[in-house]
Amino acid sequence: MSAALAAAIDSGENGRAGEGAIRGMDRRAAARSAYPGRHREIVHFLLLAASCAGLALASACRDREPDSPRDIDASKPPDIVLVTWDTVRADAVGTSIAPATAPEIAPVTAEAAEQSATPHFDRLALDGVRFLDARSPVPITLPAHTSLLSGLWPSTHGVRDNGLFEVAPDVPLLAESFERAGYQTGAFVSAAVLDHRYGLARGFAHYDDRVESIRGEIAVPTRPATEVVDAALAWLAGVPADRPIFLWVHLYDPHRHWRAPEPFASQYPDPYRAEIAYADAETGRLIDALSQAGRLDSAIVALTSDHGEGLGEHGEQTHAYFAYESTLRIPLVLWLGPESKAEIARGAMVHGPASLVDLAPTLLELASLPPIGSQGRSLVDSLSGNDVPPRLQPVECVAGAFGFGTAPVFGVLTETREAWYDLPEPEHYDLAQDPQQLRNLYRPEDAGRAAALFAQFDWDWPPGTQLAIDSETQVQLEALGYVVDPGASLVSEVDPKSRVDLYDLLMVNRHHATPEVALASARALEQQYGLLPALARFEVAMLDAIGRPADAIAAVERALAANPGHVLLTEQLESRRADMRKKRELALAIRAALANDPAHPMARRDLALTLHQIQALEEAATLYRALLEEDPANVEVRLNLARLLVSQGDPAASLAVLEAVPGGHDREPRIDCEAGRLLGFYLDRRDEGAAAMRRCAAAGMPIGEMDRTLLEARVTTGPG
Repeated sequence: MSAALAAAIDSGENGRAGEGAIRGMDRRAAARSAYPGRHREIVHFLLLAASCAGLALASACRDREPDSPRDIDASKPPDIVLVTWDTVRADAVGTSIAPATAPEIAPVTAEAAEQSATPHFDRLALDGVRFLDARSPVPITLPAHTSLLSGLWPSTHGVRDNGLFEVAPDVPLLAESFERAGYQTGAFVSAAVLDHRYGLARGFAHYDDRVESIRGEIAVPTRPATEVVDAALAWLAGVPADRPIFLWVHLYDPHRHWRAPEPFASQYPDPYRAEIAYADAETGRLIDALSQAGRLDSAIVALTSDHGEGLGEHGEQTHAYFAYESTLRIPLVLWLGPESKAEIARGAMVHGPASLVDLAPTLLELASLPPIGSQGRSLVDSLSGNDVPPRLQPVECVAGAFGFGTAPVFGVLTETREAWYDLPEPEHYDLAQDPQQLRNLYRPEDAGRAAALFAQFDWDWPPGTQLAIDSETQVQLEALGYVVDPGASLVSEVDPKSRVDLYDLLMVNRHHATPEVALASARALEQQYGLLPALARFEVAMLDAIGRPADAIAAVERALAANPGHVLLTEQLESRRADMRKKRELALAIRAALANDPAHPMARRDLALTLHQIQALEEAATLYRALLEEDPANVEVRLNLARLLVSQGDPAASLAVLEAVPGGHDREPRIDCEAGRLLGFYLDRRDEGAAAMRRCAAAGMPIGEMDRTLLEARVTTGPG
């Protein structure tokens, strides 16, 4: 057990002590003085006449004064339901709200909730308590959920990035407490980054992490919200009615890549908001099922997100690179059924520095269970409408150190609403006056104050043991948008701000350009930053997409020369060389067979394909053309020849091969798919390309992320 973890487990009564604890003054008075001029009383007045439609939240029509404890069966523990939406900013939920980085968020009414993209979240907030300043300590899925379920900062629980770490056995987890108390525990997650192997399954009697779904042209290790909720409801139906439950449901859909189902895709032009609306609807279905099962009246529901999304702020389109408010501010609402024993000011909108680490101690206190060692603080006092007391909060994002060769991002948010970042180019922001963090106030004379702030936390950097990661896991993580390099040197003086262009290429633009354009961009960045392992893997992926495996091997060789001893690069080089040897041997065997039977059609086709795969392009093209002359209806051969010609840099010739097939109802839809890509991405005939791609989609063919950029008219064209 680490010293930091041992100290965290031993600290504080009921998990309320810790960094930034207020001493020598009333906590509630301190909260009011730190966040003056709030509109809580106005909110309560506006909500007096709110309706209780939807979500079976009957207590929405109750008096808005804090509910008093009820005379109920104290032996019946409350059901605890935790719902986490992945990648949802605080300003992406509710109605009539300001940006997540604004100091105020306007109240929502029941009438407005009916028109909201997140009506179920809004109804929970109308009848529960919403924490307006809630934050995640880290904008990465696995570390953030570990903080939520342990009540510990990432530097203490030790899970710093996706895929590379697991929760240590000596870290207490929320589900273990509920399991020991006799609860039936079940978790239903929707992305491979929360797979049971990373340790969060501990304490869950049922941990459902079956996540592979087909999205576009590749198998992405996620599953949609409907499947997750269906699985949760099937489990719920099998739990005895008198057995309390701790249920965690994780919905990944708001995380890129956004592909909301209908009617949400048509109803919301913004695909991000469409996915959030879909997650909200499925959350409503879950809540309704709890009501129908007779569990809602005594339930406690927590609805939140693991982190936000950059959406272009500070040059960060996604997340897991910086640690600004755009990716740290999250929605958080706590709802208590009418039979709850806790005092609650229904409809309250509470200010103050709530955090994901506060949920574990809060839920345990509401269930009358002993606290686990926690750096979080229970929010139960704030359920009566009191603001969360000021505190120091550490925040971090170390993914850049693992994927981009940059220094990690460590920050401290102060009791006076300032943000300090310990970087090679330090940063300091006044969040009250500059919530979007646009004006860096740091001056050299601030160094002493900044050092004193950062010294209050043990950042544990470089971190301890990392998990071994195989190529399959790395491909899964990259399919989800996470770049990791387990062999990275974690000590760097490169400020992450200086490599936003690298982040943008590897995380975002790879889906908005042809492989040729992306490869050219990667090689330009290679000249600037050197052949980093993550950049090398990107170049290899683009060469694979173009169909140049021999060039891909050469790229891995160059990368290994620049990063000697790198384990994954070494494994990849060995694997690729072995595969190339086998295919060359296969080509020799097929030639031997053809020597005995020169006209054998299957052998000639197999030879053409094998030559294509070992990058013997000229001979492969000659064979493909001969085969097409003999059998013009052979779609596979036609498509292979078209792709080969693109890899040779001749998209016009490739299109001519495809157009030799007449259109009409018998036209193979894959021809339209390939023709659409050529027209839209390579030949700058976007309208024609989009029309062909629409025919491709209408035929039910898989549509990749780059194909969607064509349909959405966001295309960076290649050579024509």
